[in-house]
Amino acid sequence: MKKSELKYVYVSGGGSGIGFEVAMLCVKKGFIPVILGRDEEKLKMASEKLNQAPYLSVDLSKSDSKKVIQNHLKTLPAGHIKALVNNAGVYMPSSFLESTPSDWSDQFNINVMSAVYLSQALFKELKEEEGSIVNVSSTLGMRPISNASAYSASKSAMNSLTQSMALEFAEHGVRVNAVCPGIVQTPIHKQSLEKPDEWREMLSEMQPMGRVGETTDIAPTILHLIENSNWTTGALINIDGGILLNS
Repeated sequence: MKKSELKYVYVSGGGSGIGFEVAMLCVKKGFIPVILGRDEEKLKMASEKLNQAPYLSVDLSKSDSKKVIQNHLKTLPAGHIKALVNNAGVYMPSSFLESTPSDWSDQFNINVMSAVYLSQALFKELKEEEGSIVNVSSTLGMRPISNASAYSASKSAMNSLTQSMALEFAEHGVRVNAVCPGIVQTPIHKQSLEKPDEWREMLSEMQPMGRVGETTDIAPTILHLIENSNWTTGALINIDGGILLNS
């Protein structure tokens, strides 16, 4: 492939979980994933599994990450930015009354502001390619639960952000959509899924389809939104085994 034909997909939180699964699919589809995160060792190990995919250790919750991303762009071989997957996220459950200022600021900065900074940093390149932005949100942004007020609020903000961006970017040919996973076997849900068997069984029984999700249940939809959804923007797609259908 000629350097001018290279197509990059930036994936935040690409060292594990849904982000890593998306990056693996990108490789299979002929894209070059650029994986981002804070843990350099994790990113390095993931890169080795992704045909030495480019990676960048950066704290995306900080506003100066925009400049870091733009400088990193200059180091890549010539090509085009096909898509951005805003997947960085953190889940810090706590009751509303016991939640601390850092519970709120950390989850909003990582879950929402990282998507803001990355999208701003890459917009020029995405506009040139008429590319796609996919935000990874959550069903809790649609229907909150107790003891997760800050997380739920951050994901509701992510859903609103997705549709606001979609409206602003449509005239530039850039599509913006979100996937809203339910409970998926990823590091973010590790604490819940490692509880006793009775608890895990209860989580599975809550799902109309009888199980919690896998990263392989989520990544193909993200790839569809990157590749084959030329007239889809502002969509919030639930991928949750039907749990939102439960009253």
